[in-house]
Amino acid sequence: MQTFNGLYFTPDTAAELRSAFGCTRTEARLAQLLAEGCEVRGAAREMGITYETLRAYLKGVFGKTGVRAQAQLVDLVLRGERRTRQRR
Repeated sequence: MQTFNGLYFTPDTAAELRSAFGCTRTEARLAQLLAEGCEVRGAAREMGITYETLRAYLKGVFGKTGVRAQAQLVDLVLRGERRTRQRR
């Protein structure tokens, strides 16, 4: 479990993105990293991919989740994580 600003991210976070939106593991991990506060270039380094490849994954996540901006994606992930914690 990872913590960022008092929020707890579990493997369930990525699993919910995969289940709810059909994201790949890589897309879900990217969304999770961004929600944890990672900047785009930092997320690319963390994932071991180029910035350009990350942007392609990000566009895929946007398309699957219906968001148009990183802030909307982060909000979506954070709201999903809050629902997960409330169910426990």
